[in-house]
Amino acid sequence: MAERAVLARVRRDGRYDVDRSRWGGTNQALTAVFGGTPPGRLPDVTWRRWQTGVRFPALVDSIDYLSTSLCYRVADETRAFLACWFGLPLVDESAHRTAGALVAVRSTDDARRFRRRLRRLKGALADALAGGLLPATAVPFVLVRWVAGLADRETHLSAPFRTLTER
Repeated sequence: MAERAVLARVRRDGRYDVDRSRWGGTNQALTAVFGGTPPGRLPDVTWRRWQTGVRFPALVDSIDYLSTSLCYRVADETRAFLACWFGLPLVDESAHRTAGALVAVRSTDDARRFRRRLRRLKGALADALAGGLLPATAVPFVLVRWVAGLADRETHLSAPFRTLTER
């Protein structure tokens, strides 16, 4: 399976030009980026233009979280975000592919730990769903609450979930 990635580079007007790559989301690529390699110069990674001149919230809303692993945002610094889909595989009433969040990670090990935490949570949600303790429509909202509670990380929720956490 491909480890898809999105690369958003800020322009002078504050908007972003966005590229996508099939293999830019591997742990090897992430390690290279944390080691100082610009995402656009990763070896064996080909980027193709996807969007031009978009605002970051619009990008967050358009990502296919089900098939994307990482998003790199290049502005004053390069920031790596894991793409977290708000659905569960094989659930009839699962979330749309663009329902999700970007969650910042600090290192490849941090990304691995975060992915494990997310998998454990989704496993618990799948068990609750199978046991009749949770309706499928509640899964995205549980995940939104979990992401919104990550006080130590930069996070970006896709619409309409963004409005659920605004006060």
